[in-house]
Amino acid sequence: MYEASASVPLTDVPNLHSPITEFTGKTVGTRVGISPILRAGIGMTDALIATGGTAIAALGMLTEWGLKPEQIKIVAILGSKKGIENVQEEYPGVEVS
Repeated sequence: MYEASASVPLTDVPNLHSPITEFTGKTVGTRVGISPILRAGIGMTDALIATGGTAIAALGMLTEWGLKPEQIKIVAILGSKKGIENVQEEYPGVEVS
């Protein structure tokens, strides 16, 4: 998740107070949503891109809802070369990490 969130813009939040001092914090500068992929009726985040079919179907739904591919990141633990190529061919603006 660290790598996937590294490019998320942060905004300063000034004038925060702790028991010790005043400080400037950070907040996520844009809205972020997490959309787990359901496989075989099991609610879990899909950690594998084998053929890319499930990821492509999920991307189809997200883009139908109005998201642009450039707004979407796929986070997977494992991915076959062919599966990732299939996803990137269908949705070239989507980042896969």
